[in-house]
Amino acid sequence: MKPCSLDQELRFIAGDFINWEIPKELRFVYDYFNTDVEKTFIKYYLCFGNFTKFAEHTGLQVTRRWCEKLRQRLVMVQKLHEKAHANGDIEQVAEIEAGNAKIKLFNPRTTLKKHI
Repeated sequence: MKPCSLDQELRFIAGDFINWEIPKELRFVYDYFNTDVEKTFIKYYLCFGNFTKFAEHTGLQVTRRWCEKLRQRLVMVQKLHEKAHANGDIEQVAEIEAGNAKIKLFNPRTTLKKHI
């Protein structure tokens, strides 16, 4: 995880996070997160690329472990979507984009390739 840079701090102060919209092609990831706090995390993570200052910037009381679990879920959904696209599996892509795919989370001590 990369540290939060001064540029990111300035972008947050300027309101980039508040006004920033998730790209249309990634909005399907919201279907895999239930609460508003989780969706706020996803928006923040996609906007800034890390979550080092998430709690400080948003004022939400969250742990680093909770943030890491959400980041893993997001990465898994994105990897499954990319793999389905690469394989040309239109049905699986549609299932993922509809929010119906079963996402199997993994132990972070193992490699990502074993689970995709």
